[in-house]
Amino acid sequence: MNTELHPAEVLDAYLHVCTDSSAFVDQFVGPADQLEIRGPVLDCAVGTGFGTIELLQLGHSIVCSDGCAEMLRQFSANSEAAGVPAKPLLLRWNELAYAFPQVFELILCRGNSLAYADAWDSRVDDPSDFSSLVEHLSGMYGAIKPGGYLFVD
Repeated sequence: MNTELHPAEVLDAYLHVCTDSSAFVDQFVGPADQLEIRGPVLDCAVGTGFGTIELLQLGHSIVCSDGCAEMLRQFSANSEAAGVPAKPLLLRWNELAYAFPQVFELILCRGNSLAYADAWDSRVDDPSDFSSLVEHLSGMYGAIKPGGYLFVD
């Protein structure tokens, strides 16, 4: 029996034990209503779906993507278990402008995800090398409609 957990499973367990997804939902719903954002919205760092699955359950129009295949496997399992089957997209941030040119009113990049740029599904020799961060942010920016918003935390 393999008892080794993938970091996606560890992160998922940590989030559910140590954090409150309703706080994230409230942080999204209030500003989205105030800014009159009706969609589409992209969560480009959906990870395991923490908070986003609850927003989908509430009927928000959110496209889910991540650059890590294992995170998306965990997201799919979580969304299926919640009765919200979703089809997340495996996309790196620098690909977003090509896949979705000026499509989204709002792009979410949550969970301190920028710190993991270029670390998806592989080991990065120097985690302090952010040389491609501009390329990734440009990809996000290019997928936002004129007048839209980018939320990074």
